[in-house]
Amino acid sequence: MVDAWFDEAAIAVEFDGRAEHADPWRGRTPERVLWEEKRREDELRALDIRVVRFADPDVWSGWPRAELRLRELLAVPGPAVRRFTATPRARGLRRTG
Repeated sequence: MVDAWFDEAAIAVEFDGRAEHADPWRGRTPERVLWEEKRREDELRALDIRVVRFADPDVWSGWPRAELRLRELLAVPGPAVRRFTATPRARGLRRTG
């Protein structure tokens, strides 16, 4: 599951906040959270999905540069042959356990 998805370009967007690493939920350590994120990103990239990560500074003061980066990625079409299926989910967070 990613934070935002641009289907035509096959771009996954992840918003990285400090809270998920400083105070993880479901009994995970910050190291475990980071490891799981890395593995998930590796799996996405292996499917020819491009991943862009934004952190708080990118969204606030750095937004013009971050927006330009995203627009440049969106200008390039996604893979012609897809090895994945994008499935929309209901709005909001889906947390278990």
